[in-house]
Amino acid sequence: MSEESAVTGESLAVIDEDQSLPDVSGTEKEQNEKRVPVGEAIRYRKRAQAAEKELSELKESHENQDAELAQLKEQVQGLENTVKQTVTPEHDNHKTQGVKETRTGGARSMLQTAAKQAAGSGSRSDVQEYLRLRRNFV
Repeated sequence: MSEESAVTGESLAVIDEDQSLPDVSGTEKEQNEKRVPVGEAIRYRKRAQAAEKELSELKESHENQDAELAQLKEQVQGLENTVKQTVTPEHDNHKTQGVKETRTGGARSMLQTAAKQAAGSGSRSDVQEYLRLRRNFV
């Protein structure tokens, strides 16, 4: 046993370069291996196994979500095709000859125009004009 393990009372395990930093002195084999306490090596291994397990669960979840996304895209495409087939010229939203404009229809478009102008310019006079027109309808 080395002096460190004799003092702590723990046995040592050898881990490879992936799990520790290489030692700058010694032979190539000594540079690729480092002695660490067994308890610490076990904790490292358990942590690595837990990370691998979590990675596999995340991959599986990702694959399931990809499959679900593909299925939903197919459903949406099918619904879009159904809607396109059911829409006919009869279902257009154009007003017929028998529908009259409401009595405030012209004023409403004037109010909308003033609101767009005020929002677009941000000018105080445009906002004031919009509020003046709005006062008559609200």
